[in-house]
Amino acid sequence: MKHRAPASGGSRAPVAGSVRTHVSSHYGFRQLSPRRKAALAFAALYCVIFVAWVLPEVLRTPPQNWLPVPVVVIVVCGAFSTAAVVIEMVRSTVLSTSGWSDEKHFRVVMLTFGVLFVIQLTGALVGLSSFR
Repeated sequence: MKHRAPASGGSRAPVAGSVRTHVSSHYGFRQLSPRRKAALAFAALYCVIFVAWVLPEVLRTPPQNWLPVPVVVIVVCGAFSTAAVVIEMVRSTVLSTSGWSDEKHFRVVMLTFGVLFVIQLTGALVGLSSFR
């Protein structure tokens, strides 16, 4: 169905009725592979654990008492969860990514994880160094 512009004000090109909105039609949760579903499930579970347990504990404990290993584990889990969700969001909106194999998908997730891990760990270490 084509819509026409009002007669007054000059001529305008007709607007196509099939404009893509919000989420691409190529994307559906049911179409995700078991590995991608597992990665999203991990991200959701980590979010719940972080909000319910890690965040309250971090807010109660002075930064001087934080141990390095738990900080690294929290950063690793957070960076991977964020990378998995961000790449799924990109794939749900960018049509050219619909043909990606699981292998390519997880290569991009791991690349994104690497970038986020370096940024987040650097921020955590800089923050912790100011308390020591």
